[in-house]
Amino acid sequence: MRGPVSLRVVKDEEPSIGATLRQIVDDVGQLARTEVNLAKAEVTANIAKLVRPIVMIAVGALLGIAALFTLMGALVGFLTPYVGAGWAALIVAAVVGGIAALLVMSGIKAIGAATLAPKRSVASVKADVAAVKEAAK
Repeated sequence: MRGPVSLRVVKDEEPSIGATLRQIVDDVGQLARTEVNLAKAEVTANIAKLVRPIVMIAVGALLGIAALFTLMGALVGFLTPYVGAGWAALIVAAVVGGIAALLVMSGIKAIGAATLAPKRSVASVKADVAAVKEAAK
């Protein structure tokens, strides 16, 4: 058998202005925390997309440097009988330096195309601000 059942009568009253303001402040705070968490997640995801390409660039650069030193030595050795050691080294350095400059500029351009900005979060915050302004009218 069950115990006695208690029934409460709930009055159909509107909440006070203070309670409504507290609820609005709580909701805005929760919205802000949610937006910050969304922005953090989006930035983390954008950074994660760049880690692998950056590691590949670094490893490729290290291997390329080793191969380049070997190749430069061989080219200087090859050109020395024709133009002398000094000129051979200068010619090889100029060609390799030009290639290096092109590669660096290309890499900087590729990294510049990637963005870490949390675009979706910014758009969401703008939409929230617009909605609050519209509701305040």
